[in-house]
Amino acid sequence: RGIFNWTKNLSESAEMTTSYKNYFREGTKSWMKSNNIEVPLPTENSKQSRKLSANSMDSIETTPQREINDVKLQAWKATADFFDYNVPTLDEIETASFIGLDNAITKLFQWTDDQTKVEEVVTTFRNNMKEFSIGLMSKAEDLEDVGLASRMVEYDDNIAPIVLKEGVIDWIRSLQVLSVPCAVVSFLDEKQLETVLQFTGLAALFPNGTRVSTSDDYGIENQQMLGTALRIERRPDHCVMFDTTPQATIAAHDVEMKSISIVGPYPYYDLTTCDSSGRDFESLGTSRIRSVFNDAKNHE
Repeated sequence: RGIFNWTKNLSESAEMTTSYKNYFREGTKSWMKSNNIEVPLPTENSKQSRKLSANSMDSIETTPQREINDVKLQAWKATADFFDYNVPTLDEIETASFIGLDNAITKLFQWTDDQTKVEEVVTTFRNNMKEFSIGLMSKAEDLEDVGLASRMVEYDDNIAPIVLKEGVIDWIRSLQVLSVPCAVVSFLDEKQLETVLQFTGLAALFPNGTRVSTSDDYGIENQQMLGTALRIERRPDHCVMFDTTPQATIAAHDVEMKSISIVGPYPYYDLTTCDSSGRDFESLGTSRIRSVFNDAKNHE
């Protein structure tokens, strides 16, 4: 779905995956037979090890937060289809969790400014959330997962819980110690951004002069990025944007900025257009950042 773009249908995708595995298994058997390669019979230890490994992978692929994000995506997509609006991107949906439904519909998605229509869209979205979360709620009840159930009961206008990625504060400080200027760009407005920065302990690292928000009236994302370049007084081609989505990479490249993606809402295989990527900030040292500018003459 993400690379070949064969289908967006989850059922068809699952069928294709099963078919691929079967064909791959049969092809491997034929190749091994033609090359006289024999596979030793599995021992009890290897079976147990494989079972533990499979269980570990299952837990990674079916994490509650990922399932919640899938439900949100389905609900927003169904809402957009119903009103014939453009489907929001995954990063826009993530942002909607923080700025409230009204702001998401009017300012972020830019669907409509008519308050009556906004209320109709909100109601439709809430109904879609309830419909698409039935399966997940049942799973939570079966597992007695109170935390998961409570998160799915209501999707309201309150700010969602914010979890700071491990090591991010030390990482930003390490850049600033090396006199690397840093700025933050956000879809939130000025007050909301201030609240988030204060809550996460990042406010001191990003003073007012290094913040770009929707309150600055930049029309599109790459204009916001140019705004950050102005604030840190660097040419765009001497800047690197850190984000979690392929859309941010496209916007950065449009203004000749480099892009480093952090694996989060999108897996590695959806982040192939960025200049570099990493699972966390600890893996992104200054040498890694410098490497994205290897084709540039000036390494400022």
